[in-house]
Amino acid sequence: MASPVDMVSAMGPFLGPASPVSGANGNDNAKLAQASQDLESLFIYHMLQQMRATVPESGLVSGGRAEKMYQQMLDSELAMSMAAQRGLGLARMMHENLSRAVEKSCGTVDAHPPDPLLTIKRVASDVPSGENEL
Repeated sequence: MASPVDMVSAMGPFLGPASPVSGANGNDNAKLAQASQDLESLFIYHMLQQMRATVPESGLVSGGRAEKMYQQMLDSELAMSMAAQRGLGLARMMHENLSRAVEKSCGTVDAHPPDPLLTIKRVASDVPSGENEL
């Protein structure tokens, strides 16, 4: 299984100047909270898709491609709604941990870190080797 540092390195192209921890207008904490909520929404969406895949299709009533497209849109909206409300708690935990990591490296969430990828790598590398395996 890949370590957290490897997973963050693979996300490198996605963590650019528009990343939630490198904003330039002083609302980095809000951006970090929104990014955490978006990631939780994505997780819930994939969880719903996997749950739906376990239900066998009877073939009695099949909407074909249109039904699958509708179910994907429904799952997407449901995931966003769930994450915006209480959710699973992942967004809150990610926001707290990433806020602490940014504060630890920069002093405050609103102080713009020179490279958010390095900040996340530093935190991920602090995880003991036995704990980063799933």
